[in-house]
Amino acid sequence: MISAAGQSIKYPNGKASAMRLAIADEDVTPKTFPASSLRGNAVWILDAPNGSEMDIELSTVEKAVADA
Repeated sequence: MISAAGQSIKYPNGKASAMRLAIADEDVTPKTFPASSLRGNAVWILDAPNGSEMDIELSTVEKAVADA
């Protein structure tokens, strides 16, 4: 399980760029960005700022638990 949440004035989108590289950027490989090796092997939990660079559907805790 990977969780990314939170933001700051300096980083209003939190870790959105890193999450995009790890989850969605098909040009990225585990050799260039090791976290991408977790694709398909982890549950990713992101808040809205950290998922903002991807076209993903927001969920709720209840839906995520029901889908698991």
